[in-house]
Amino acid sequence: MSLDALERVAALCPELPVDADGLSLALAAFERGLVDEPATSITARRPAATRRLPGAVHWRRLTLAGVAAVAVTAAAIVLPARLAPSDTSTPQRLGGGLLPAAAAADPACATAAVAEPPAPVTIPRGKWATTPVADVLSLVGDRAPQHISAYKMLHRCPTAVPVAVVYDARNVRGVNVYRDVAASDITQIEKVGDAHEAAVRGVNGWILAWVNEGNYPRQRLTWIDASGQRWYAEAESLPEAQTVALLDGLTFGSDGVLDPASVPPGFAAAPATPSAPAGAPTYTWTAEYGTPKGEPGPGYVYLEVSTPATLPVETEVADFRNRLVDFDGVMAAYSPQGQGGSELRWVTNGVRYRLVAAVGSLDELLAVARTVRHATPADPLLQ
Repeated sequence: MSLDALERVAALCPELPVDADGLSLALAAFERGLVDEPATSITARRPAATRRLPGAVHWRRLTLAGVAAVAVTAAAIVLPARLAPSDTSTPQRLGGGLLPAAAAADPACATAAVAEPPAPVTIPRGKWATTPVADVLSLVGDRAPQHISAYKMLHRCPTAVPVAVVYDARNVRGVNVYRDVAASDITQIEKVGDAHEAAVRGVNGWILAWVNEGNYPRQRLTWIDASGQRWYAEAESLPEAQTVALLDGLTFGSDGVLDPASVPPGFAAAPATPSAPAGAPTYTWTAEYGTPKGEPGPGYVYLEVSTPATLPVETEVADFRNRLVDFDGVMAAYSPQGQGGSELRWVTNGVRYRLVAAVGSLDELLAVARTVRHATPADPLLQ
């Protein structure tokens, strides 16, 4: 999806932010060259600098009609009802269709993986205090939000979470590693025409490699270990040989936990995130602030808080080459451009925060983020 197409989507309603994760996914799909044809109602152009592997179109034939439609439809559906949460409660991972192998054996999950996800259920104000959303009620500064909402989203199936997220924030490069995942259009790299065999972690594996716009190398890898478990990894901005060497050097305990001592110099490991069991809901709180009239401070502001967090933000390095910044000792993903303003996403104590603000710099955005505070249903600003 070309940037001008994204701008046209944004122009539908410039005062509201589109689901940035959905748009990033659509754009990433275009950059990787993994689809044959765009949706007929959307003008698409692959960046000229991207060098695409000829057979890559056979990988993940979830056509752009499905991928881009999700991103654009999210904007179209969101606008009449203000801004819906970015978590669509799909059983699939943000960057693809990863399910734990055990979950994929459940026929219900196999159906849910391709069916339309259930819509978020609005929680009435009178029930906020009696649900987990009470733990994440938050406000930005001391200005009353113009629109507030609380949602409950059910997950039909558990989501595969990485056993290792190894990243280099300074150089924007990293690797996400998943263990015991189901065979799918995403993970079966061996079925992609341009993939090649290679030794990975002592066994025969498969690697799909390409170079993205800006001359950044990327790979998707899979291998099946001696116990029969399928592993899957995605790497960003690392030469293939270095990616394989990094994977070969990682050490995992019998419980699958990464030994941080095995992380190579120059890299760090994100905290592990537990997988939510099937049927476990996510609760999301949103607060939206319009442009103040004659008041100091930033213009448009949108805050979204979700519990539990399903993925560490550090996964965004290998997923989309998103930049990580230090937010007072916490790693945060920063997007300088998005509908409504700049965006900051971070996880604290298992809670995910997504802040959008119409500001002109990262320092200004961080200043706004520092004003985020917990609230209660009785807070005067919520009355």
